[in-house]
Amino acid sequence: VSYSVSQRTTEIGVRIAIGATPDRVVRQIVKEGLLVTSSGLIFAWLIAGMVMMHLFTGGGPGAWSVLLVVPMVLLVVAAVSCWLPARRATLVDPVVALRNE
Repeated sequence: VSYSVSQRTTEIGVRIAIGATPDRVVRQIVKEGLLVTSSGLIFAWLIAGMVMMHLFTGGGPGAWSVLLVVPMVLLVVAAVSCWLPARRATLVDPVVALRNE
């Protein structure tokens, strides 16, 4: 996400220069990052659920709680890892971002 945001500094600068608020830019970047993360988590969760059903028949409540807790923790970590570079990018002056083009 950090690399993607650094590549899009000019785009972010243009959006801020034409009137987008920094909060709106941060929301867009976090939303895009969480979309990718959540789609990967859903795919992995389905596969892990199928594997648990086939290999560990009746794996117990502990095994299923892991399938619920781990994705939530990963979503929180992904949200923070998307928010930090996005917030840093909105602090760049739009003139400086456009000059780097």
